[in-house]
Amino acid sequence: MKKASKRLLLTALMMGCSFGAAHDAFAEEAARTAAEAEESHSTAQESADSEYHLPDLTVLGDRKTFRGGMIERKSTTGILGEKDSLELPFSVTTVNQKAIETFSTPQSGVMDTLSLVPSVRASSSKSVHSVTIRGFQQNGYSMYINGIPGAMSSGNLPYYWIENATVVAGPNLGVNGTNISDTIGGSINFQSKRAQTKDNTDVRLSYNGGRSFEQGVDIGRRFGADKAFGLRVAANHIGGETVQEDKNLKQNNIFVNFDHQGKRSTTNLMLGYSRIKYEGGGDGFSVGNLTVLPKAPDARKSYTPSWLYHTYKDTWIILNHEQKLNDHVTAYINFGHHKFDYDKYYEGTPKLTSNDGDFTINAEYWPLGHTRIYFGTGLRGDFQTGDVKHEYIIGFDKNWVNRFSGGGDLWSGTGNLYRNNSWASVPLPDYQPPLQFKQQMTGYHLVDTMKFMDDRLQLTLGLHGHKSSYTRVGQKRQDSDATCPTFALSYKFTPEIMGYVSHSESFNAGTLVSGASYKNKGEVLPPAKTKQDELGVKIKKGDFVNTLSLFKIRKANTIDVMRPDGKYRLNDGEQENTGFEWAFTGKISKRLDLVGGMMYLDAKQSKTKDGANDGKAVGGTSKFSGTIGAVYHVDPAWSLIGRVSYLGRADIKNETLSVPASWKVDLGASYETKMGTTPVTLTLMCYNVTGKDYWIPVAGADSLQLSAPRSVSFAANFEI
Repeated sequence: MKKASKRLLLTALMMGCSFGAAHDAFAEEAARTAAEAEESHSTAQESADSEYHLPDLTVLGDRKTFRGGMIERKSTTGILGEKDSLELPFSVTTVNQKAIETFSTPQSGVMDTLSLVPSVRASSSKSVHSVTIRGFQQNGYSMYINGIPGAMSSGNLPYYWIENATVVAGPNLGVNGTNISDTIGGSINFQSKRAQTKDNTDVRLSYNGGRSFEQGVDIGRRFGADKAFGLRVAANHIGGETVQEDKNLKQNNIFVNFDHQGKRSTTNLMLGYSRIKYEGGGDGFSVGNLTVLPKAPDARKSYTPSWLYHTYKDTWIILNHEQKLNDHVTAYINFGHHKFDYDKYYEGTPKLTSNDGDFTINAEYWPLGHTRIYFGTGLRGDFQTGDVKHEYIIGFDKNWVNRFSGGGDLWSGTGNLYRNNSWASVPLPDYQPPLQFKQQMTGYHLVDTMKFMDDRLQLTLGLHGHKSSYTRVGQKRQDSDATCPTFALSYKFTPEIMGYVSHSESFNAGTLVSGASYKNKGEVLPPAKTKQDELGVKIKKGDFVNTLSLFKIRKANTIDVMRPDGKYRLNDGEQENTGFEWAFTGKISKRLDLVGGMMYLDAKQSKTKDGANDGKAVGGTSKFSGTIGAVYHVDPAWSLIGRVSYLGRADIKNETLSVPASWKVDLGASYETKMGTTPVTLTLMCYNVTGKDYWIPVAGADSLQLSAPRSVSFAANFEI
């Protein structure tokens, strides 16, 4: 990376912290601030809880947020429940609905919003949900919905149904419970929208670039005695050609959320259905034996046959219930059922074969699907021994997964990045995949947080045990188990400064090899542990919040290995990711909101076979990355929106090829007005303003994504 680029990124990031002086936000906030003047100074600097007290019910409206209104102060952290993020002894960030609506993109959806968290880099395409967290890749199978592990779709779902998203960096079985899929670098939990005290009927119409249009409705109502019951329905349709030629996307989604809030219990039931068809093939590239990486081609064009496509559907049933047994003990039950069906899958990944941009495509038909069931229950409570307060969790959970997969070769062809390519279509077989494997994973969780010295000193001790059984059709069952301790110590030096140190571990029941380009796809690699040590500090100064953390993560090293018959995904030694993060959010003037951060990451291989790759960089990992999102309020109606993202240079193919650094700039504006008596918000955005084409490395693999082309979107949201 050029030194000037580094200085520019670091200077911009440092400005966000340096100008953290507190100011009142808008004239309309002034009255609220005056009303809060008798409260403590720190409380007056934050957005207040919109909390409505009814005789038998407490309904939360907009949650308390830090200044700037995009990051929530309280985070729902799995089995720990809702906690103040400034008191948690690990790196956790909850982006709210405002941030999601402002910074999600038509190309990568809500994953682009999550890149405001410095540990997260979006690597999604139009068809697949995927991110890296602290340098480790994970897809939707690893993500949570309402605390249920593995419930998110692998497909790229829209954000219309999401209330907020919480990112916990690092392995965290002690936070989120048992997950069969990898959550090595961290976890992401999506919270579904619930009905608020104020009824809403919102209609959204948007143009997403190319010939793609979207229509959506969002309706929320509370009813019954004391409005104890709530119903929220969010549905949308997307259809048309995307900003890339010959790539068409069609989506139909509906999510229904029903909740009940009583004096001693809360219940939430979410039902969801999604059907997606994506035509024109995938967006990724694999890399052959090159000496120079070809220049990134025109991102507006397609490099796969237009007649390739895949369709998939998801259905969800997710239930959460909490029952207050007495003033000190609450019981909880969580249940999830997720059925994912890639019923049509005709795909091929271009493989770069020459420095001049030649590539080959080996397409296949490989439908797959799985059914996941999760059940978790336990007790959450508190007690006191002398001057020490205890907050404890005793939990048990279990996962069941049945996976169906199979197929064969379909077609092969050649092309070039810098010319127009066309390929004659071939017959597409209709194939029902057989059962591939069954897997079960059982876990228990014991956590005790002890609070000393008027809660300034906190010690958390946890123990998490796991047993897994994996049965591949026609093979002997494989059993594995592990015990993972958790330790965390935090100290609040002042009401505004808290430091912490933690150690956490996670158990991987075996990594599933997925991806059309791997010869051993469908195999499960041997079980392995992941360990993380972290040291951090959280500082709230006026209207600004900073979190700084040092971390080291160690796990089994999973690499791409080329053999005469093709590419394999295998374990080889260990991977060690050492890094530093800085996250910030708040206001740097009375009109300017800022959110973002930066990460330095040094990812190395060690203990590899015969020491062949010891000390070499892990493929696709950049040392420097960062994102700044800004909203400038011209007046109460007009706002200007901007985001700058940077991804540093990365090596692939065991440091024989280098992927150049890249910058991305998004700009836009929103305007709040009325049509008659109906409030309307109009938003115009331009993504990748410079129109630059560039390669995006995929962490931990010798693969690439092509950048999204310059595109324009326009949306109108009507509050009827």
